[in-house]
Amino acid sequence: MIENKALISYLQTLENLDAASFLAAPAEPRTIRLNRLRLNEPKELLARYREQGFRFKALPFTGEGFLLHQAPYSLGRTMDFFSGKLTFQGASSQLPALALDPGPGERVLDMAASPGSKSTQMAALMENRGQLVINDVNRDRLQALNANVLRQGVMNAAVYNLPGERLGRLMPEYFDAVLLDTPCSGLGTLSSHPEIWSWWRPERLQKLTYVQRQLMVSAVKTLKQGGRLVYSTCSVAPEENEAIIDWALKHYPLELEGIEHVGMEMFDPGWRLEGQAVLERCKRVWPHKHNMEGFFVARLRKTDRYYNHHDAPPQYNLSFVPHNDPRVVDVLAAISEAWGIDPLFWRDKRFRRTSKRLWVSSAGESYLPEERFMSGGLFFGVERRPVWKLTHHAIQTLGHRITRRRIRLSDNDFKTLTKEGRVDEKSLPRGYYALEFKGEPVMAVFKEEGYLRVRLPQELDV
Repeated sequence: MIENKALISYLQTLENLDAASFLAAPAEPRTIRLNRLRLNEPKELLARYREQGFRFKALPFTGEGFLLHQAPYSLGRTMDFFSGKLTFQGASSQLPALALDPGPGERVLDMAASPGSKSTQMAALMENRGQLVINDVNRDRLQALNANVLRQGVMNAAVYNLPGERLGRLMPEYFDAVLLDTPCSGLGTLSSHPEIWSWWRPERLQKLTYVQRQLMVSAVKTLKQGGRLVYSTCSVAPEENEAIIDWALKHYPLELEGIEHVGMEMFDPGWRLEGQAVLERCKRVWPHKHNMEGFFVARLRKTDRYYNHHDAPPQYNLSFVPHNDPRVVDVLAAISEAWGIDPLFWRDKRFRRTSKRLWVSSAGESYLPEERFMSGGLFFGVERRPVWKLTHHAIQTLGHRITRRRIRLSDNDFKTLTKEGRVDEKSLPRGYYALEFKGEPVMAVFKEEGYLRVRLPQELDV
């Protein structure tokens, strides 16, 4: 660890912090979250892993999160991870979405989303209904974000690459709920991110608080009157936490609500600043008290209208079309015919098509800005001859709705295919197929030249 006297001195000046205990706290244990969009029977999945020597402990504030205390092998190489039934997400990281409590049918914004763990958690809470706008300013981080969104079967999302400060003007009073998990110093994660010791300076903290205020203003503008906003950080610094909330309450039509989610009463209240008792409605998580990464969560309500009425009216030019739109009718019919899918499956979905690709959205009728739009819905298929190729994500979403072009392999051949990318196959005609794993369609494979072939993001242990 690089000695940073300025940081040690700063932590020691925080009157409500036991700096020695905080600095001695161990890193948060690895944590998984089960994905209800992909998983019907979580108890069966956990029981199967427990039989293989895994040891889990349920988080007290959610039925989907589990601390991983013992792992004989990596869950990241399993078919359950590949098919999106489980994902890695820190325990503290699961709190903001629970505090926001987004529901089916709502319009929800994740303002600084990468790598997408909270976004996918919110999509599950929304049951893939309503509209989830996922934004991140860092284009380089969008690849990981998109991979998470696709793997976990999120169909109601639209992904943007915008400065968060821009969203208040682009989508004013549009959202029912906003999550602002803001960029921060990360001081709550010191035990697992020792690199913070090398760069932390008071000047850097000051710059971060400026950004946090600007993002807060934009978040307030995007909210409808009566909408709710969760502000969160993985920092212990009051300048990034209670001070931001106190400033926002004084300048904008907001009220601070208590966080009533069951199980979250175990966490500490926020710190009073200048005698402001209302700030105790916030929540603080401590590594040395709760065995979790340090975190701060506040929930606010917008009590009145607020945005810049002098701005030009927003232009919502981007739309997804219904199943009977001429641009997609023939495509959907071809996919249904080739893969044996009941055409009724498409009726409540919306679609976006480029020259060769198809995205399917469950967000219902909606219009969005075109500015820095990256993707929307689930990437479903690519036009190939003689049939449209379905993506792995589409096959996992459709599951048993696929009644044609389904195949299975012996256990040995399946292992060979997932490790080497191909396996001998002489009997099938050339083309694309949905390969089953334990009776469930899980991936798209291609038959050519005496082989079945597959492209996977990594080698799997099956």
